[in-house]
Amino acid sequence: MATVVLQLVAERRLRLGDTVDQVIPGVVEGNGYQGDKITMRMLLNHTSGIADYTNNPRIEEIAVTDPRHDFTLRELAEAGLEYPPDFPPGTSWRYSDTNYVLLGMVIQRVTGRTYVHEINKRLIRPLRLRGTYFPGTNPRIRGPHLHGYTPVADDPAELKDTTDVNTTFARATGDLISTVGDLDRFDAALLGGRLLPGRLLRAMLRPVPGSQPYPGSDMFRYGLGAVIATPPCGVKAYGNGGTLDGWETWTGSTKGGRHSMSFVFTTDAVNQVRLTEQAVTAEYCTGSKKGSRTKNADHRP
Repeated sequence: MATVVLQLVAERRLRLGDTVDQVIPGVVEGNGYQGDKITMRMLLNHTSGIADYTNNPRIEEIAVTDPRHDFTLRELAEAGLEYPPDFPPGTSWRYSDTNYVLLGMVIQRVTGRTYVHEINKRLIRPLRLRGTYFPGTNPRIRGPHLHGYTPVADDPAELKDTTDVNTTFARATGDLISTVGDLDRFDAALLGGRLLPGRLLRAMLRPVPGSQPYPGSDMFRYGLGAVIATPPCGVKAYGNGGTLDGWETWTGSTKGGRHSMSFVFTTDAVNQVRLTEQAVTAEYCTGSKKGSRTKNADHRP
């Protein structure tokens, strides 16, 4: 999502300083919101102050009672905007999926096409990410695949299978199926400078002071849609992570795209933050001098 938005900036069809009122007028208003003060940059780096729609119990209620419900971007955005701002625009940092829902609407307004169309056209097909696709309301994963598990609320010692799920509740924020090989290929292309001009890639990778995308961990910071990981040895890896019930995914690469690593945890019954810290540290620090190790991306599914 962030890569496509920044490509539109490179094409001069959008500016990071454009406000939501300028691009998608009438969407962010009322309840204390100032659509003329929230910019594209703030949506990308989570300094907008817009409340996270995932905290609205109504979305989960709909997903549970109507498993085939096809959530729309407008529906998800309104679920977040029902709550007042977390802080005035640009004054603090807090992760909010509503920001990227709004960016999905921005992409459609600027291009006349959905974010799904643009990501397929600009990224998935050109990079030949054959295991990557948007499932829509279909809860099934194609072909052989891992299963995800989450603890049962009444008995945390018991796990339930959360593999089959309609991901439209995560439109523009996590409604994508992929493989670790495809994630490596994408992140290596991005960090290798094949997808964005240098000035915008540098902007994407510049950390926001005070950002903390992984709660309780000081290893990670946030840029424009990118997570910056700095393990103890000082090597920096740039990518992102994401969660759905039962799943935790990470992809990261060093600058230049020479050393990429992607992985997935298939249960949230573990401390995913600590395991991600340990995995990043082991990959980029163990048995290597600072910044010296390179490794080809593993494209196996």
